[in-house]
Amino acid sequence: MIRWNKVGIGSGTVEGSDGWSYRLFAPDCDPAEFGELEPMVALWQRVRGGGRSYPRWKDFDFADFIGWHRWIHLMEVSWPDGKFTLRHRIWGSGLADMSRMDPTGQFVIEGVVGFDAEDIHFLQRIVEKQVLGFWTGPFFWMDRGNVRQEIAVAPLSSTGETVDRLISFTHLPGYR
Repeated sequence: MIRWNKVGIGSGTVEGSDGWSYRLFAPDCDPAEFGELEPMVALWQRVRGGGRSYPRWKDFDFADFIGWHRWIHLMEVSWPDGKFTLRHRIWGSGLADMSRMDPTGQFVIEGVVGFDAEDIHFLQRIVEKQVLGFWTGPFFWMDRGNVRQEIAVAPLSSTGETVDRLISFTHLPGYR
């Protein structure tokens, strides 16, 4: 298990289990750090402008995501009884095609749709530290472990100040 309290922002890659790696970045980092996902991180940074800490979901236009619609994942963040909880709100059609499931409306639970405890802790760390995340690893679902995915995760806020959503973009080399 990764000791997330020991992981700093921009302090390098943390190796998880099953071939996954995790990185945290300051919100104003160089988007080129995200490789093929650079355009989406640059978009998030641009929309974040206006003195707010985070962009709001409503600040984006769906046209902003041309070429990426299939690979968007939007999660709602809540803390019922002080417990970090995520719910899938949008699961792009590319993700649905690859995973052969659509968890939209369901809670993010360990062991479902490929999420494990390390992944959930990583997402919680992004919310708590109010940073960007980048994780890479094999796409295990439906025996596709040979496909390596890259995922950029960014916080969103209804108010521009408190994180209540996470948006992620997935890049699967060879798939568009």
